[in-house]
Amino acid sequence: MKIDAIILNLPLQIIISVNFILTEIADRVYCYSSKISASNDSLAETYKVTAMRNIDTIRSVFDVHDGMMRTGDLSREKIYYADIQWLIREGYIEKVRTGYYQWVKNADPSELSTIVRLFPDGILCMDTALRHYGNSDRTPAEWHIAVSKDSNKTRFHIEYPFVKPYFVEPDLLELGITSCEIDGVSAHIVDKERAICDCLRVCHETNVPF
Repeated sequence: MKIDAIILNLPLQIIISVNFILTEIADRVYCYSSKISASNDSLAETYKVTAMRNIDTIRSVFDVHDGMMRTGDLSREKIYYADIQWLIREGYIEKVRTGYYQWVKNADPSELSTIVRLFPDGILCMDTALRHYGNSDRTPAEWHIAVSKDSNKTRFHIEYPFVKPYFVEPDLLELGITSCEIDGVSAHIVDKERAICDCLRVCHETNVPF
């Protein structure tokens, strides 16, 4: 009878033993994960403090690059991926297009300043130029800029600001070019005569009234 009782209780004993082992494992895993979490929180806080101490230095680096830097420029200044992501999360910089980052904290960059930094070879033209010269009372929904027809068209695939590029033969690009200042930002622009001629030509080609 005693042997039969031992045999009948074996499964229960095994279940109790397994349950005890699993409980021990769960407790140890929880303890270990808690330590890892605490360690990560400590590292994150340490990183934040370090970054804050260097924020003035990073700002000065952006200032040297007129407020906008490419990934390669950042790497050369030893500002790496983790730094970039932290700066974005904290609202110091923003990604304006692939590989380009702009300082925005307490800067409030205008649309034109962003365009000039992104497309230094661009020339304000068409409706944008007419609006600047007072020949149009309509504010264009996009910034119209003339660039060489050899330019990489993917450069202009940006979400903001809105731009409308006109791809021009290189030998015609420099005709009638002057400079202007809009809201404190200097830019290249076609002169009034060329702006009017270009708009008339495009309207004639597209059968759209001027």
